[in-house]
Amino acid sequence: MTSRDPGVLKHGVGYDLIVNRETGRLVLGIRCHTCQRISYHPKDVEQRYCGACHVFHEDGLLSHEA
Repeated sequence: MTSRDPGVLKHGVGYDLIVNRETGRLVLGIRCHTCQRISYHPKDVEQRYCGACHVFHEDGLLSHEA
């Protein structure tokens, strides 16, 4: 997805919040900039978490899971 892609709702530091429209309904997801994986799990989206990298993304900060 590019910055002009309407599927990107927010560009964060290390992540993008995205919407998956292919399922026929709007599903919020998070795409990690490090590994490019996308998670649609509600807790991952809520906490800005990448399970593959074990990183919580925050605006302006990156914090690794303890």
